[in-house]
Amino acid sequence: LLDHGRVLMDGPSSEVCNRFFALSDEKIHQQAGMGSGRVQIAQYTGEVDLLDVSVQDDEGTPSDELDMHRRLRLRLHFRANMDLVAPEIIVGLHTVDFVYLAFTSTAILPEAPSYAAGEHYIDCVLDDLPLKPGVYGVRVAFRDKHRRVMWQGDNVAGFKVSPGAINISRLPGIGLVD
Repeated sequence: LLDHGRVLMDGPSSEVCNRFFALSDEKIHQQAGMGSGRVQIAQYTGEVDLLDVSVQDDEGTPSDELDMHRRLRLRLHFRANMDLVAPEIIVGLHTVDFVYLAFTSTAILPEAPSYAAGEHYIDCVLDDLPLKPGVYGVRVAFRDKHRRVMWQGDNVAGFKVSPGAINISRLPGIGLVD
């Protein structure tokens, strides 16, 4: 593995490839500004404020790096600036170049929760993170009961997926999901 003509690593091809992918993802993570507060808010009405999105691992510990096929927990901390009757809260994942990969919504719940004015937390849990190693962002949206957007933003949090015990050089080269 070379870096500007300098040997960084020499060894078995699978180890060198794994190191290359790790270095590449780290550089993308830095350049994309994930976790740097560079939230791209698309719409905001003042009815709700997203205060924080915490990316958490299996144990509920905040982390910006998770292994493939492990649990992902996204903890949203928000403030309702007025009573919110049955809002729809949408949480999604996207690539650093904003290819939207997956979403979920409170609309799938049998009964939509309402929130009194004040601060609240909700958790979105994905038991098996199927994304291939790379850098990803989180998108969040709040809609009122008539589906009018109250708050919507991309890149509200970022994280890196690592291969963990999986040999990344053995994964299929096409696609974002394993």
